[in-house]
Amino acid sequence: MYRVHDQDVLDTVAFYEALAEFRFRPVSPREARRVGWAPPAGKRSEALSHEIQRHMLLTMLRQERSCYRRL
Repeated sequence: MYRVHDQDVLDTVAFYEALAEFRFRPVSPREARRVGWAPPAGKRSEALSHEIQRHMLLTMLRQERSCYRRL
């Protein structure tokens, strides 16, 4: 968990734009791993953050391709 002590420095428009820029997309066949932001309310939601009583919930997903070789 992270805490922002000075709420005035947080530009909400820039913050939401930054989240959208790094929205999670599944790993492509050419990639080993990928990280991105996902909706905390589930797959049916589009919002990348959820605020409850001045607390903001974010979800970061990380996906890795498992590679193995048969001998």
